[in-house]
Amino acid sequence: MRCCREYHLLDPARMLVRINDVTRHLQQLDPDTLAVTNIGPLGVDSLFGDCAFNAGDGTLYMVDGRGVGGLYRINVATGAATLAPPPPRRSALTRRVVARVVQNPRA
Repeated sequence: MRCCREYHLLDPARMLVRINDVTRHLQQLDPDTLAVTNIGPLGVDSLFGDCAFNAGDGTLYMVDGRGVGGLYRINVATGAATLAPPPPRRSALTRRVVARVVQNPRA
């Protein structure tokens, strides 16, 4: 059994969520009781992917590692993943910067 990914804090709700790679469900951790609750299935493959929360607009995003290779928005109430539309066309410089950030987000 593979390990599930780390939890992500969704502020200001103090909600901790993660994607379980085994069940392919979005899960919530109660920080007071440490109880884990299944929110719901993603509906897409998420193996070897990752997710991140955008506090600016309150959206949880996920990239799948092997499926479509797309960017998904995750509904934190249901767990359902929806393929996000492609970004607007960018200049070559912007594409290189975005690619670098995506490949090495912590640099």
